[in-house]
Amino acid sequence: MILRILAIAGLYAAALPLFAAGQARGVEYARTVGRGVLEDPQVQVFLIPGRQGRATVDGHGVAVVPGLPGLDIHQVAQGPIEEFRPDQ
Repeated sequence: MILRILAIAGLYAAALPLFAAGQARGVEYARTVGRGVLEDPQVQVFLIPGRQGRATVDGHGVAVVPGLPGLDIHQVAQGPIEEFRPDQ
């Protein structure tokens, strides 16, 4: 049991730099795609047990009606972590 836990922890530790890079790319993408619509995008990327990943994006929508603030925006996406495996 302890060996399995250590193996899983090792997998997570190996994946952490990839998630940090994914988070940085997520912020860049949200700023590019949301330009003029989404203000101050914040992106968080999480590793979920079972080889899953989750990304959340939070930000503020621009004000459309004068005098009223824009809406808060929150979106979550989750799915299996894709892995390239060359033919053997």
